[in-house]
Amino acid sequence: MLSSCCSSGLISRSMKSSSSRSSSGMWGGSSKSIGATPRCRRLSAYPTFRSRGLPASKPPAVRSLEARKVPHRLIRFDPAIRSAVDVAREAGVEPDRVLKTLVLESEPPQRKPVLLMAPATIEVDLKQLAAALGMKRLRMARHADAERMTGLEVGGISALALAGKGFPALVDASVLHHATVFVSAGVRGADIELAPADLVAVTGARPVDLFPAASPE
Repeated sequence: MLSSCCSSGLISRSMKSSSSRSSSGMWGGSSKSIGATPRCRRLSAYPTFRSRGLPASKPPAVRSLEARKVPHRLIRFDPAIRSAVDVAREAGVEPDRVLKTLVLESEPPQRKPVLLMAPATIEVDLKQLAAALGMKRLRMARHADAERMTGLEVGGISALALAGKGFPALVDASVLHHATVFVSAGVRGADIELAPADLVAVTGARPVDLFPAASPE
């Protein structure tokens, strides 16, 4: 089913990962995990759907990854689909490999919001996450504020598309053992599949242990 969601194009299998693509981390220059040991597996060669067959205007994340020569694959789906769980169902992959991007505002305020990449199946306990990060409070940005601060539409907000623009990024450490994960391409209706090690390198994301929110009794 995944192949039916992919944009057609020339497949290249010769790309290799490069340490030169790394972004500087937004957390003191380090992407060290809080309470977790990352187990990133970098793929030395991965099929990449190139520009042929894509619309003239490529999603922002595609342009960013091509510039860095990062192996990746673009998948497309109905732009009306906003839920990461529904994207996983459409692509025929496990929901914990599809990451949603949450825009979080902190107290005390920072210059830019925090971008948190978490599996589709997790509801994050922001109070515990804030405590682990040494912050007073974290709260979810309202949709209008998230779009204003990132310049991207809700349903297409992407740490990959915003790489190098000063946004602090976090990623759930549990996803680092997957061979590949899926994240927004920067527009509605498109996701990028890539190795989690490359996601961390490009975005400068800091791996953290996420605390599931308690279920209401």
